[in-house]
Amino acid sequence: MRGRVQAARRAPPVPTSLNHALGAFRMAKQDRAVRTREELIRSAAESFGRSGFGLSSLSGISAGAGVSSGALHFHFASKRELGEAVEEAAARTLGVIIAPCPPSHPDPLRVLVDTSHLLARRITQDVVLRAAFGLGNDATWQGAARSGRSGADGCGRR
Repeated sequence: MRGRVQAARRAPPVPTSLNHALGAFRMAKQDRAVRTREELIRSAAESFGRSGFGLSSLSGISAGAGVSSGALHFHFASKRELGEAVEEAAARTLGVIIAPCPPSHPDPLRVLVDTSHLLARRITQDVVLRAAFGLGNDATWQGAARSGRSGADGCGRR
């Protein structure tokens, strides 16, 4: 009798097709979470650019992203964390734009000019990059870059 009770408690094996469906469901949820996070960062950047960090509200940012306040708080614990995410996203973009020039490049000045033009163009087109530069001049923002916790390698500092 005891053996039958234990056997009855064991969950039946999950069919392979159901495992596949569950995996696809999880991936869809992950994709949606990534898109939601990106929309929140974009919305925060727009708000920071328009109103500054101090006057931007989390409810306005979540509304701008088209998500609930609960969804915002699932991804970001605070407005500061959201500001840091804007800076981190912009730093990734900036890292691509200002890739180092190889020492053997035949025209390093041309690389500098081209990089400057690309940066100027991207700042006008990319709200997140523009907002991160704006945060650097915002007296109400005390993010990672100001506190010395940024990923900068000290380039340009002497």
